Amino acid sequence: MAKATVTAKFKKGMMVRVAPELDWRGSEKTHWKTGDTICNRIWRDRTDEDHAAWRASDASKGIDSAGESKLDSPSRGRIPEAGETFKIVRARVTARSGWSSIPKCSEIVDTDGVHWFVKRAHLH
Repeated sequence: MAKATVTAKFKKGMMVRVAPELDWRGSEKTHWKTGDTICNRIWRDRTDEDHAAWRASDASKGIDSAGESKLDSPSRGRIPEAGETFKIVRARVTARSGWSSIPKCSEIVDTDGVHWFVKRAHLH
């Protein structure tokens, strides 16, 4: 079996886009209703404002089905638009997602100045 080769080298300051998500056939996934292309997920650590908003919401109240108090997720994710561009802040980083670490990632920043993490294989 042949090894997959990386065709692009990503460096700090480069402008990149997130690649479309592929289905089991290797075709680009599209939204069932609008037909728009769906890109791979990006994520970031939650901020203090995110935690405060969650604590103030009804979702944080009470206990879960196991009888334990509810916990807020330590990361927040989103799916970028198909043509959205990002600038690379750090090209090689191990990123935290939830309660685990994911190697081979990049830190990117969007036009609003929010820092996100994405797997390097999902960039182009």
